[in-house]
Amino acid sequence: AFYDETTGLPVKMLGTTRDVTEERRAEAALRESEQQFRELFENANDLVCTLDQNGRIVTLNRAGETIIGYTRSEAIEVSLAEIAAPDFKDQAFAFCQQALSNEPARDAEIDILTKDGRRVSIEISARRLIKNGHTLGLQCIGRDITERKLTELSLRNTNSLLTSTFESTADGIVVLDLEDRLVVYNRRFVEL
Repeated sequence: AFYDETTGLPVKMLGTTRDVTEERRAEAALRESEQQFRELFENANDLVCTLDQNGRIVTLNRAGETIIGYTRSEAIEVSLAEIAAPDFKDQAFAFCQQALSNEPARDAEIDILTKDGRRVSIEISARRLIKNGHTLGLQCIGRDITERKLTELSLRNTNSLLTSTFESTADGIVVLDLEDRLVVYNRRFVEL
């Protein structure tokens, strides 16, 4: 600014202006996008987390807290292999190593022990988290499949019971479909 020597008041101003409208719009769009992804992460029904290169939990969403029974601050102290059930520790370690390598990662079913000792079956998938060409860790999504596994076990047991009964009956049994094609028969039917 240039000032009048007698009054001390500004008489001229020199400056530049720049239109930052687009920059502000881009910043607002970025904030909105980040908020949407944060909400997606937090409100997912499945466990969503990131693991470092040692398989230690770095981030964990709310569903993850519910599934594994650890708060976020507690979870960052443990690795997937540490919370894996004893008979799944090697599989959990191998899963992380494979996902961290260049090999295509496969989904895995791993039983974990929650903080309170409950056994939970999870189906987990992972992909490498890469920045500037370096692998930083893994992004993982896990689903609690405990109920599904229990239902499958119940169906296998029921099927086993029915098969045993079907084969041990003294009567010959044959099942035909609506077009009189043979579907199934028991041993006693063959003996007749």
